[in-house]
Amino acid sequence: GFFGDLDYSFSFQDRFMGYKQALIQNQIVSSEEVDSYIEEHSFLHNIEKYMTLMCKRLNDIYYGHAIKQVIDWYIETLGNTTIENNIISMQIALETLSYVVLVEQQKILSDEEFDENLSSTNIRILLNSCKIPIGKEELYLFDEYIQNKFLDGVDLIIYFRNKIVHPSRKRNRATLHVEDMWNIIQIAIRYVELVILHLINYKGEYSNRLKERSYGEVELVPWNFLSNGVD
Repeated sequence: GFFGDLDYSFSFQDRFMGYKQALIQNQIVSSEEVDSYIEEHSFLHNIEKYMTLMCKRLNDIYYGHAIKQVIDWYIETLGNTTIENNIISMQIALETLSYVVLVEQQKILSDEEFDENLSSTNIRILLNSCKIPIGKEELYLFDEYIQNKFLDGVDLIIYFRNKIVHPSRKRNRATLHVEDMWNIIQIAIRYVELVILHLINYKGEYSNRLKERSYGEVELVPWNFLSNGVD
């Protein structure tokens, strides 16, 4: 797995260098980009918090395996240019997280209730339990027609995934162009990123991939947005 080969007893510097190397090996960023980002934006404080919390959670007997699986799918998605595979991987990741959180850990749903629910219902309950806002405001990336046809990002993710898995179905709520597909994947990836950050009890800053920002510009995670400071 992505983090599976790291020795969690390492010092923070060792852990960070392992994280950096993994990013480079997976061709997500170059070594120069990582070094430049660190030098220009001094984000080591947030990285240290993230790595410490992540390594602790990966050793958790309940969450560890699921998080490793999800991170593998996440890394594959970031490096994969096949749009269809990416949306399927991210929906599977969200469904996996939904089950672990809602059924196994928080006991919000029973196995039977989880199985009876639509995937969209379980994912929405997951996002709400993690205090991740969803709604019409997420759809500003799309044209007015799509905004009127869909409830939120979850609705779009499920629709896109179903179009791929069941292409012969006649029901066609909207025509998705390449840019729309790309934006739907970005919404799905952001959900996964935020759920993972919530599960490891991270309360710092992150880069919202749905917003056009200057390189390195960040914001507080939603569940800590109203805080007077960063824990």
